[in-house]
Amino acid sequence: MSYPKNIHNDPERPKPFAVPPGFVEGRSASEALREYVASRLADGWKPSDILREVGSVDFVTRYVPESQWEEYSQVLDELFPATREDGTLIDVDKDPELQERYRRMAREYAVRFGDADFHSQAVDPDHPDTRKALYLALMEDPRTQVAFKPLGELTSEDQRAIREYFYTEIAQVDPVQGGTSRA
Repeated sequence: MSYPKNIHNDPERPKPFAVPPGFVEGRSASEALREYVASRLADGWKPSDILREVGSVDFVTRYVPESQWEEYSQVLDELFPATREDGTLIDVDKDPELQERYRRMAREYAVRFGDADFHSQAVDPDHPDTRKALYLALMEDPRTQVAFKPLGELTSEDQRAIREYFYTEIAQVDPVQGGTSRA
């Protein structure tokens, strides 16, 4: 049985907002860090992932001029506070005040380019168009349907479908030949 590879015309993929680090002499570290963080928030990065990156010594020594390290550290503490005044720890991914601040940063950054940030876009899972899109995406390659099954309920055929999908679509290995199927 043959399945159509493209039932409809796929829309263009959105361009990422993320910008390379813009730390240079003459530009404030505050402005560069805020832009860097906001661009990643607009792309849908989790705040903890951004913090892990911008809080690393490797990132600072590679991208931030040494003369700006102190300012950078202050702005980093302001954007990603570790504790409250009473000494309790803050989870940057779950704190409601920080979440609102990060959403605002992402929206303001995206608006500069006339687009909507990742977090302000919503998909109603119960809308008929959403259900139709999901159905069409799954019907494009029936092997993807097993992705919605709990691991404990996967049959040997389901596991085979996952392996085959991985080899052909992700690793791009020809299951018969054993070599890559890339041209």
